[in-house]
Amino acid sequence: MELDKSYDVVRITNGFIRLYDEATKTYGTAKSTGCLGSLSTESETRTVVKRCEGEVVEEVTIITALLVTFTGHMPIGVLRDVYGFSNDGLKPGVYAIGNKSKPKKGIYTWQAEDLYDEQKKFMAYPNMRITSGYAFSHENGAEEIAEVTISFKAMKDELGNFYYEAYEKELTDESVKTGWAQTFDQSLVELVTP
Repeated sequence: MELDKSYDVVRITNGFIRLYDEATKTYGTAKSTGCLGSLSTESETRTVVKRCEGEVVEEVTIITALLVTFTGHMPIGVLRDVYGFSNDGLKPGVYAIGNKSKPKKGIYTWQAEDLYDEQKKFMAYPNMRITSGYAFSHENGAEEIAEVTISFKAMKDELGNFYYEAYEKELTDESVKTGWAQTFDQSLVELVTP
C-alpha cells in the first residue's frame, strides 16, 4: 500500500448489516443492504477548553460519534427490520410501524473500489443505530426511481472505536478479508497476543 497516494473511490458496494437482537443479546445473520447510491460520514464532536486568566490556552476536539447517511435501494425485509416494522396481531402479509416500533442497532459493512480497481477498501461501523424517522416519497411519472435515505449514528464499540477500515493489500490475515462482510465484529480485527 502506497501511503503517499490518494485512494479514489468510484464505487461502494457489497453492503451488509447484522442486526442486534435485544432478546438473545446476539447479532443475527448478515443481510445485504441493497443497492447503494451514496454513503457519507461526518464526525460529531465536542470541544474541551482550558482557560487561564480568562484566555484560552488549550483546546481539544474529541470525536463523540460518527453521523452516517445511506442513500440507495434497500430490500423491503431489511428496511422493515431496521425500522422495527411488525406484524404482531395483524393478518399475514400486513406490517405496521407505530409508537412501539424501535429502530434496531447493528453492524454495517461496505466495500469500496478505487478508480482503477487495483485496491479494495473494507469499511465497518460496529455499533450503528438509525437516527432518522421512517420516510418515503413516490412520484408518478418520475424518470428515476426514488432512493431511500437513512441517517445513522455510529457509536463506539467495546474497543472504543466508531469505524474500521482496511485496505486489501495491507491485510495479512485471510480471515479478515473473507469474514468482513458476513461476520464482522471486534474479535475479527482485534490483535490478540499469546
